[in-house]
Amino acid sequence: MNTKEALEKIEEINSIVQSSNRNLFSGKMMIAFGLLIFSVPIIGYFTQWLTFGHDFGALQLAYLPIANGFFYWGLAIIISVFFNGRKAPGVVNDPVHPLIRKAFSIVRPVSVSLAGIIIVFSVTGQWKYIYPKIFIILGLLFSTFGKFTIPAMVYIAWSYILAGLLFLYLRSYNIALLDFYFLIFHGLTYVTMGIFLMKKKEKADA
Repeated sequence: MNTKEALEKIEEINSIVQSSNRNLFSGKMMIAFGLLIFSVPIIGYFTQWLTFGHDFGALQLAYLPIANGFFYWGLAIIISVFFNGRKAPGVVNDPVHPLIRKAFSIVRPVSVSLAGIIIVFSVTGQWKYIYPKIFIILGLLFSTFGKFTIPAMVYIAWSYILAGLLFLYLRSYNIALLDFYFLIFHGLTYVTMGIFLMKKKEKADA
């Protein structure tokens, strides 16, 4: 393979990655995820953390993280399907290349791992370690995604890993509203990623 052919191959790979990213990552979708995270305390307050005033007795500590975890996970899936399934009038979305889809197939085992963490840590009474571990796993995921999207995502990925470790450490102290501080950080980082992705799309469309 000569230099010209090598450059053409590199350009082809770059085009595949960039066109696929427009389907895999949407700035508006990331902002919607951020707003969903911000809505957690509001929904929790009005639904009494999805208990609706019912006392589950001995199962209460297991019910709360499982019910809330899967409820918001379901909302996140609905948001993802909504944004990935939308097509602007007169615009045909670029299909996700099979190689890119295969590269991101790690999402499925990670999703199973997250579900397992939520269930196992809930039924064993260690619910307070669920959110910190989710931060670390998200950090690993976004570290991979960042190589295909925006450089800022790599920094956010590392901030998630470090935040998760700090979160785990602070769990040994009785700090009021600790979860809400990290919830705010979580939501802000999603909104920030969304803004960066939207700016990148605007530059690409210009």
